[in-house]
Amino acid sequence: MPALLELDLTGARAAWFFQWFHLMPLTEERPGAGALIRFVPEGGAFREKVALDLAVDEREQITAISLGLSRTFIESPEDASYARDITQSFLRAAVPSPADDARDLAEEISDASLLGQQPSEGYEAYLGERPEAWLTAPEWSIALRNLMIGRAAWLVISVARTTDAA
Repeated sequence: MPALLELDLTGARAAWFFQWFHLMPLTEERPGAGALIRFVPEGGAFREKVALDLAVDEREQITAISLGLSRTFIESPEDASYARDITQSFLRAAVPSPADDARDLAEEISDASLLGQQPSEGYEAYLGERPEAWLTAPEWSIALRNLMIGRAAWLVISVARTTDAA
C-alpha cells in the first residue's frame, strides 16, 4: 500500500488512514498553484484536538503533511491512547518504505511497555520533554515540534518530501 507522500489528494482521501480516522475536509486555501487543505476527525470528540494539513502541488500530488495534536489530548489520562493511536498510525502511513526510523518511533509511541527505557529524541518530543526532533531519509524528512498555537500547546509532526524526491 503506497505511503501518503506517494499519493495525490484523491488517493490520500481513499487511503486507510483517512478512512479509519474519519478525516473530513474543514478548510482549503489556494495561495498559488497548489493548495493547503485542513482535515479534522468527523466525530466531535477529537475535532478540536487533531488537525491534519495536506500541501498539494498544482497536480494535486501531496508534497507535505502535518499532523497537529493538542498537548492536552496527548497528556489526557482519558484520551492519551487515542493520541498514541493516531500518531503511530500517521508515522506508519505517511512515509514510503523503507522507513525504519519512522516505524521505530511509531512502535515506541504505541508500546506502553517501552516506558521507562531510554527514549529516543523523537519520543521525547512526543512527550513534550524536548522542543523538537527530526528524522530524515533521502526521500523524506519528519519534524516533531512542540509549539504554542494561539494560547494552546500543540505537537506538530510534519512530513515532507525532500527536493530530490519530487
